[in-house]
Amino acid sequence: MTKKARIIYTAVALTCTAVAAGFITGVHAEQKPSHHGEKVTVSFDTRWLSGNPDDLEFIIEYQGIPEERYVVDQEAREEISHYETVHHSEVSHQENVYSTRTKYTFTLLDINGDEYTEIYYDLTDEERRAVYRSAKVKSVDTQEERYVSGTRTVIDREAYDERVKVIDQSAQEERGHYETVYIGQKGYYVNKTETVPYSGEGHFEGWMRKSSEERNEE
Repeated sequence: MTKKARIIYTAVALTCTAVAAGFITGVHAEQKPSHHGEKVTVSFDTRWLSGNPDDLEFIIEYQGIPEERYVVDQEAREEISHYETVHHSEVSHQENVYSTRTKYTFTLLDINGDEYTEIYYDLTDEERRAVYRSAKVKSVDTQEERYVSGTRTVIDREAYDERVKVIDQSAQEERGHYETVYIGQKGYYVNKTETVPYSGEGHFEGWMRKSSEERNEE
């Protein structure tokens, strides 16, 4: 190790010890060669950083080498399914059943000569004669009539079993996007706004800044 390097190493070690012990919050050390060479300035300090990422800003010292990378937003997956037997019941409805009958409308006279009406259906000859015997018939009207005599069940679809596919997990394609990352990027975080120590989640950390310049001393 050269004399120049030993001096820098000793200065760094002593200053880090003082900062860690809480004796100082900032210090500067300089190495000045007496002849042609480089002037190196090393600065040490402590600072408070907020624990909330939204409160921090990243200061880039070295941009790095840009590289396009593909970032997966949604993983591809296969369909998962199984088969089940589903029973479909019979489908039906009710319809009216129509029939035809003979309607007899009798206009009769009571003992006072007043008219009244009686209606009969599908009379036999004997039943018709009985009406004439029981009352004085003024007139009779006969006509064929269509009427609802009942209902019947009409099957629209027979009952059956069906083998169906049930999807437990649908298939999906991979989705993603490209973004630029910087290989070897260097920098440090600072608070976006002035933050009072211990006024929230955060921590103290030590940091070192080194600057150098070429100089020529006679």
